Amino acid sequence: FNTSGKTNIGIGVDALYRNTIGEGNIGIGESALYSNTNSTYNTAAGERSMYTNTTGSQNVAIGRLALFSNIIGHRNVAVGNRALFENEGDENVAIGDSSMYNNQTGYLNTAVGRQSLLALTSGFNNTGIGSSVSSFITSGDYNTAVGRNCLDNIVTGNNNTAIGYGADVVGAGDAFTNTTAVGYNATVQASNEIRIGNSAINEIGGWATWTDVSDARFKKDIKPNVPGLEFIRQL
Repeated sequence: FNTSGKTNIGIGVDALYRNTIGEGNIGIGESALYSNTNSTYNTAAGERSMYTNTTGSQNVAIGRLALFSNIIGHRNVAVGNRALFENEGDENVAIGDSSMYNNQTGYLNTAVGRQSLLALTSGFNNTGIGSSVSSFITSGDYNTAVGRNCLDNIVTGNNNTAIGYGADVVGAGDAFTNTTAVGYNATVQASNEIRIGNSAINEIGGWATWTDVSDARFKKDIKPNVPGLEFIRQL
């Protein structure tokens, strides 16, 4: 169906099949960029990669069914079988089999590892690195998870950080906020809580003493300036 589209490359049965005016697209593999009509500068390599795309531009999809359902999403990168399969969002990066599979409107997310951020649909600015990382989060924002199976109990929480295999949150609810868990199986049990290590840890130390943050605009070494009796006598 190509009419005025130029600088396109199609290799494989039905690659770029419906393209009409789109330019600068590369479709490699059976039905790659099949539905594309007028979008530009997409690269799809793999069976039915970016199959339904019509107007989404500047995307990269490598792998079978990568970015399969994308229609209007822009500037996404999907590498791996079914990576970003349901995507309609913008500027997401998914690397690994089924990573960010269910994402629809989420944007500016990064997922690296098999099934990482698997259930995410509408969250933004989330980062998941490791196999099955944050695989149940659906609409949370600004969460960071590094390590296999970490931060799996968050569904809609925001601003949570988990680093280490199995680092997570436990307890009632799935919408924790502002938590940090660092270390193998480290867990927090409430919002605004930080935990380092697990129950097997018997020593935590460093080369300096622990420093408490001052409540006076985060300043250190604040000293009182109250002269006392001498000051009162001058009143």
